[in-house]
Amino acid sequence: MRIVAIVPVFFLTFLATVAGQSPEAAEPEAAAPAAAPEESLLPSALPNPSDFEAATYPDCDCAGACACLDYVPVCQHWSGVFLEGLLLRPGNTDLIYAVERTGCDPAFSSPTGPVGVIAPDFGGGMRGGITRALSECSSVVATYTRLESDAEGRLAAAPGRVLASQVTHPSQASCGANSLAAVASQDIEFQLVDLDYRHLLWGDCDAAINWLAGLRYAQLEQRFWAGQNTGVATGLTDVVTDIDFDGFGLRFGLDAERRNPTCGILIYAKGFANFVAGEFKADYAQVNQFGGTAVVANHLEDYRLVSQLEAELGVGWQSDCGRHRVTVGYLASGWFNAVTTDDYVQSVRSGQQSDVGDSLSFNGLAVRVEVRH
Repeated sequence: MRIVAIVPVFFLTFLATVAGQSPEAAEPEAAAPAAAPEESLLPSALPNPSDFEAATYPDCDCAGACACLDYVPVCQHWSGVFLEGLLLRPGNTDLIYAVERTGCDPAFSSPTGPVGVIAPDFGGGMRGGITRALSECSSVVATYTRLESDAEGRLAAAPGRVLASQVTHPSQASCGANSLAAVASQDIEFQLVDLDYRHLLWGDCDAAINWLAGLRYAQLEQRFWAGQNTGVATGLTDVVTDIDFDGFGLRFGLDAERRNPTCGILIYAKGFANFVAGEFKADYAQVNQFGGTAVVANHLEDYRLVSQLEAELGVGWQSDCGRHRVTVGYLASGWFNAVTTDDYVQSVRSGQQSDVGDSLSFNGLAVRVEVRH
């Protein structure tokens, strides 16, 4: 150490002073070479403040690994709010309510081509929520989603043709000489409430993959109405169905993102699997103009597990500070083991209701704006 090299010089100087000599006169014949100084035990510089931030969350190195950058790393979790506009089209919901024929007797008539089909078109919806960061690597997200889609249909028979209803019960007249017009409407609406815990699986400054686990409440409503004049015996005939579902279950998922650090453009992908247990309640009623009250009715209740799969892929932009984001993506989701309107109507008409089940899908665009802090 430096102290070892300084002691001989100090001692000789002290002796020369006592003898009345100058320090130069008392210089030894051969001074011992000074030992090489050892490396100082003190730190050469103060630690980076971001090192303390990274040490706070030992399972996440976003702040420490990316402290040298002039933008916020993608792997960091935030608190904030978001709002999305949805434009989705229901799938597997088409329902045939009437068919044009040459006559009412199926044995002596044939279809002529025109078919009355009702299919809900693109419907508008919204999805919004809040995010609360628990650390740089984890957050809690609460989300509410709502969508509604409806459609109306009308079919008129050509001269010399009649319409045969495809939704009335076989025990009742479904066609007549006056069956010249049929109308129908259909409405589908769902609401979702999600509460998720989200955590970083892998990440660096420009990319991240997160896993998610949480709870979901789902509500689905399907309504249908069809009206047709089936002849003198029954007059105007209305068929009405109402199917409701309420369920609660678990959800799991992954989301991935990669961002260009120079311009802020990003690409993202999401995938979720939801398993919701609940009860379907379905009602069917056929009311004839000359029948007084409902002559055909059915009520079905069925508790089952509905699987919901969702996937989304899109692009977006994020500011350098990470506080503002805009994304646009394509969303596809499917509801499996559900009771659909067409499947339920046909089960009532056939009398076979032991295995009523089908799938629904929703596909379209999702535009999201997010503000974070």
